[in-house]
Amino acid sequence: TKKIDLWILPPILIIHLKRFIYDDYGRFGRKNEQSLRHPIQQWDLTHHVRSRGGDRPLYDLYAVSNHIGGLGGGHYTAYALNRFDDQWYDFNDSS
Repeated sequence: TKKIDLWILPPILIIHLKRFIYDDYGRFGRKNEQSLRHPIQQWDLTHHVRSRGGDRPLYDLYAVSNHIGGLGGGHYTAYALNRFDDQWYDFNDSS
């Protein structure tokens, strides 16, 4: 397993999740279809930051990219929150 310590968090946090699983030899991969759940507003990362003091690290989700398909190929789509009308929009160039 891998471990990452967070000491200071930036104003904008980008998280890229590994969504493909391979065997111990780097072969025979498959897509990780497990669902993720976390708050979309006021996501509090205080308990994940090693340093103390400073601002409380709270984050609001404003975009998600999705991969549809498998290891051999696929298509990317995205959802993004418009900060002016507070509506979520689907970005998909195949429709």
